[in-house]
Amino acid sequence: MSASRAPGPVEPPRVVIVGGGITGLAAAWELEAQSRAGVLAVDLFEASSHLGGPIISDRGSGHVLEGGPDCFLTTKPGALELCAELGLSGSVIGVRPSARRAYVYRGGRLHRIPAIFGPARWTSLRSLLSSTLLSRSGKLRMVLGGVLVHLRPIRADAQSALGPQLRSRFGDEAVEWLLEPFVSGVHPAPLDLLSASAVASILPPRWVASGPGPAETSPPEPPAPPPTRGRSVRAFAGPFASLREGMEELPRTLAGRLVGARVHLDHPVLEVRREQGRFTVALADGRSVVADRVVLAVPPPVASRLIARESPAAAARLGDVRMESLVVVAVVFDRAEVPIPLDGSGILVPRESGLPVSAFTWLSAKWNRAEDGSEQVALRVFLRVDHGRLDLPSEEESLALAQQGLREVMGITATPRYARVFPHRAALAWYEVGHVARIREVRRLLGEGSGVELAGSAYDGIGIPDAIRSGRDAARRVRALGDRREAVEVRDNLLPTAPSAASREGTRPRTIGSAG
Repeated sequence: MSASRAPGPVEPPRVVIVGGGITGLAAAWELEAQSRAGVLAVDLFEASSHLGGPIISDRGSGHVLEGGPDCFLTTKPGALELCAELGLSGSVIGVRPSARRAYVYRGGRLHRIPAIFGPARWTSLRSLLSSTLLSRSGKLRMVLGGVLVHLRPIRADAQSALGPQLRSRFGDEAVEWLLEPFVSGVHPAPLDLLSASAVASILPPRWVASGPGPAETSPPEPPAPPPTRGRSVRAFAGPFASLREGMEELPRTLAGRLVGARVHLDHPVLEVRREQGRFTVALADGRSVVADRVVLAVPPPVASRLIARESPAAAARLGDVRMESLVVVAVVFDRAEVPIPLDGSGILVPRESGLPVSAFTWLSAKWNRAEDGSEQVALRVFLRVDHGRLDLPSEEESLALAQQGLREVMGITATPRYARVFPHRAALAWYEVGHVARIREVRRLLGEGSGVELAGSAYDGIGIPDAIRSGRDAARRVRALGDRREAVEVRDNLLPTAPSAASREGTRPRTIGSAG
């Protein structure tokens, strides 16, 4: 009679996260307790040497120069909650009171944006009538539109485009010189193609028949399980916030707190394919990782390439998502070289102006941030990239275009004391009519509970809070795998106890830059 053998160590289920932007990092953070406890093995692969995706903060000039988003919405909980969990609440800063105004460039002049987007109707009316931005007839049409939109609110559903509805109520002048520049700062799709439900949350509530539908803002079914951590979020004045050391402080701090997950930089993923009930994640260096669940926290073009063989139909639908490129040029000037007062947050430059720039952000004037070089000012210039264009101007061309815009709009003729160009190729998804249905169809084709999750701002809402929420929701759905593992360990005392975090750190170290 042969002696029975003790069971060997049980390999924990493995979750692979592809993409080290804020979405992928948020997904890893949501799984941190399980990965520290050895209930799940979590690997995050990032193709570049940088974590945070487009969130880049340059401090080489003594100023915080943001290469991507310079803030997040406080009206959505995702970012403030994460800051609280990471101990960053004390680093959260708001917009200066003097910067709660902005301008539109028209006819060689700067015109203050009327306060039509606030809740107070009479304040909005007075601000509109005193504005110099629109002609007399344009203002009259806006006033009549205010009455009309009350009688016939904007349909905020995924099947209705926003542009035609705005034009029919407020007229072409208001759309081209005020409403389109305002909306395009958030959503890059042409206004006449943009899904009304995608932007319902940034329009005055009195304009909208109903809020955005669940398909526009909620994760796919089944609903994500509730979060495991308690959260305490302090109230914050104002709809926008940033971080004292720059927005990159958020992904940098988050990455530093990941102990259970292994983070691999400079590791592009080539393909994800299903094999014998699990997934093989093929790496560019020729190696592969076997996973039980995969979170694709990457833009649609990348996700399409990764699943092309596993799910050709889903990949084709992802390939139909139109993407917008973006170029940001950050510059620093001596204050004496700027001939206009920086008494606001910046300037919108409508497409009708014919200039190669779409906006300026006055970073030094906008944020409550003490910086070196008080005799200097930091600015950002957004270059206008033609809709759908993927090739971008060179660094030299970008600087020349930025200086042309600075000269014509702000009257700045000096050479910047410091400059940096931040190109973002295919960075923003068009939330056009049909986009939400397309993403829902992709998820259906991948299969509910199939083990592959899509997460990111291209799928579940543009903006840092939505990107964080999307990543965490995807992680909660895959976390059920680890929850089942814990239940088995409690039920079956023949299984070995999961190693402690301290013992695991000696045998399975967290590595950055190696697939281990």
